[in-house]
Amino acid sequence: MSARGGPAEDLAGGMRAAARAAGPVAGTMRAGRCGASPVAGAVVLAGGRGTRMAGGAAGAGAGAGAGAAAGAGAELSAAQRAAAATGLKGLVPVAGRPFLEHVLEALAAAGVGEVCVVLGPHGGPLRDHLQRWSSAPLSIAYALQPAPRGSADALLAAETWAAGRPCLVVNADNLYPPAAVRPLLETTGHALAGFEPAALVAGGNIPPERVAAFALVRADADGRLVEIVEKPDAVARARLGEGARVSMTCWRFEPSIFDACRAVRPSPRGELELPDAVRLLVARGEVVRVLPVAEPVLDLTGPEDIAAVERWLGGGARG
Repeated sequence: MSARGGPAEDLAGGMRAAARAAGPVAGTMRAGRCGASPVAGAVVLAGGRGTRMAGGAAGAGAGAGAGAAAGAGAELSAAQRAAAATGLKGLVPVAGRPFLEHVLEALAAAGVGEVCVVLGPHGGPLRDHLQRWSSAPLSIAYALQPAPRGSADALLAAETWAAGRPCLVVNADNLYPPAAVRPLLETTGHALAGFEPAALVAGGNIPPERVAAFALVRADADGRLVEIVEKPDAVARARLGEGARVSMTCWRFEPSIFDACRAVRPSPRGELELPDAVRLLVARGEVVRVLPVAEPVLDLTGPEDIAAVERWLGGGARG
């Protein structure tokens, strides 16, 4: 799907087509079957408890407060408020179903046959729902991150599942188009989907000011990652230039990523961060390729995103 021309129709139609393509037979697919180097599947980072989602939902009751939280004056349904208040974004109903179902169906449509969902200590309801999802189009395993110690620590929780195989790593609160995921399955080595900022704004639900705060990546002339800058300010954005791409946490890693995750030091936030592990890979001489993507992503960060995501998915169901 393209971010150009009729973005809402393109995104909604593409995601619905992805779900149809996954179908009941997708559970027999093996991740990376179409590529040069099979991967274990995808690690889906769902361990964080969405404080912004939960905090916003608490004030999103009936009336004007709900309109402000949901965006564009739309109220959240009771089911959406209840799910959002738990902070488990994957359970928030959009277009009639929990958001994580849409995420996993899109991964299956790209060719992913297995996922390992990394859950936090409060993730039991999400696991319970997935275990009841009888029409799941792929194989689902689970790993526990006992405490919220950062994205590198979350990935380490899935090391046993990966069993020495390459794997993809994605966020549970982002719905990635299959066209962005498929090249990661088809390549070899470490790689990142580098999203074009304009496509994220034009084709999805992410406002420009949020995109401007996302991590930017710079690649050399051969497409090798040179630099990753989180929360770039105006000076950093100017230095990186118009060719910089946005990281939406859509990676392909070789098994050496796990050693790098173990070696990182806590960030100023006190967390073990995946970008720091990637920087360590590069410092050790490993190549991380940036694969350009001109496609949108749906982002479910806070309650104000729910109405927009539902609209892009062609829903209208209020949960």
